[in-house]
Formats: sequence, C-alpha cells, structure tokens
Amino acid sequence: MESIAREIGTTAPRIALFWVQNRPGVTSTIIGARTMAQLDDNVGALDVKLTLEYVAALDKASTPTFSFPADMLLYGSALETLLKCILVARDTAKRRPPPPAPLAYLTGD
Repeated sequence: MESIAREIGTTAPRIALFWVQNRPGVTSTIIGARTMAQLDDNVGALDVKLTLEYVAALDKASTPTFSFPADMLLYGSALETLLKCILVARDTAKRRPPPPAPLAYLTGD
C-alpha cells in the first residue's frame, strides 16, 4: 500500500479508504480520525483514483490465507475425502458393541 501511495503521490490511509469504499457490498466507511490532520487525510480519499492494476494488487495482497481445516475444505477433492472419513467413522461406531451395563454396586442401586 505504501508503494502504491508513493507512486501516485498520496498517503496509505487514503489508498486504504479508497479500496475499502470500493469493495462489493460496502455501503459506508467508518473512520477513526483522532486529529484534524487525520480527518483531512481521510477525506482526501475521496479524490483518489486507482487503476485496475493497483486495485488488483491490493486485492491480491489482502486475500486471506486459510489454515486447517478451512484450507482443506476449499477444494472439492479434500472435501470429498473428509466426508468419506466422517462416514467411515460413523459406520465403524455403529458396528461397535454397546458398552456393558453398569454394575449395581457402582450406581448405588
């Protein structure tokens, strides 16, 4: 973000606000300015214009990486493998004999 801001002669907060404002589904943006200088900088985001290449770079940089098990569930073959494991575990549990009944002296009967 800093490098894009330098290239187009603006600030990183302005780039960030521009990017957030132009995300699908975003209808408003909450800013956290504590000083007038920060507020002025944030309002300057309204004047930022980014090329599609810059937006694509920001999209790529902000794409989350998922850890286990979410990463496994994002891919069809992994999801199929997981479902098969669950079904095998369920079927195995059904074949187990029931646990023995508790002895009367242990239950107080």
